[in-house]
Amino acid sequence: MNKKNDPIQKRIGDFVEAECPGCNFVGISNGGEVYLSFMDEDPEIVTADKRRIKDHFGDEIAKLTTVVSVPLEEVKILVDGLNQALKDTEEKKPQLLNIGKF
Repeated sequence: MNKKNDPIQKRIGDFVEAECPGCNFVGISNGGEVYLSFMDEDPEIVTADKRRIKDHFGDEIAKLTTVVSVPLEEVKILVDGLNQALKDTEEKKPQLLNIGKF
């Protein structure tokens, strides 16, 4: 079977798996934006892998976007911190309509 007849996501997934160790194909949008995740944060490796993918697929894809996954525990800490900051802000807000007692 001709590889050009394979769906683009399969061809990208196969290429990334074979040619870009440490890189994972996450998906592709209807507009051709390719989503990737990287195990290594070295900018030279990330740039080289992205260049390799872009060179191989050319106009078949639009841009390449790096997706970062954050552990759920870290997200919970961030949300709890934000909720506390909002609560503290509400408590410090002056009551503009409080005119006191007569």
